[in-house]
Amino acid sequence: DDAMVNHMFGILKAFGVNEIILGNMYIGGCTVETHFYNAVNDSPSYTYRKTSSNSDNPGVFINTANMKLSDALKDENWDLITLQQASHDSGMISTYKVDQINYILDLALRTTKNYKIQFAWHMTWAYHKNTGHSAFPKYSNDQITMYEAICGCVNQNIVNNDYINFVIPAGTAIQNARSSYLGDNLTE
Repeated sequence: DDAMVNHMFGILKAFGVNEIILGNMYIGGCTVETHFYNAVNDSPSYTYRKTSSNSDNPGVFINTANMKLSDALKDENWDLITLQQASHDSGMISTYKVDQINYILDLALRTTKNYKIQFAWHMTWAYHKNTGHSAFPKYSNDQITMYEAICGCVNQNIVNNDYINFVIPAGTAIQNARSSYLGDNLTE
């Protein structure tokens, strides 16, 4: 959510993209399983955050409460849809239920207006070494253990998924940056 709402519009503009429409179906800490059940039940459980280069306030997100995935999928001629696991479960292999992931992506294929739609998996990053996050004990309170678990989950259940066109390796990018002069100061 932070990257989308705070940075993505500016990044795209900096790369010369002039026609931009960004949408984010938001529930804080949402797992793939929750997305799956919301999709199956066509549940109006999301805050839909959207901005457009054609709006009166380009780059400013408008929030619409109580949105369904199906409605957001129909709202625009989307080129790319990303999906991710909640950070607290991102290294837990049992939470990567391929049938649930595929159901969500198949729904998007059937619902969206763009038959050339592409899907990406957003790989999350391991927590900061000194985090107080309640899920960190799942990873023995060890950043490398968490990072390796996330990589293992993505490699086992995402990389070879026929629906997913590519992985956005944010988790690896953050981990690599942590080994630079930046240190472990990029995330909490």
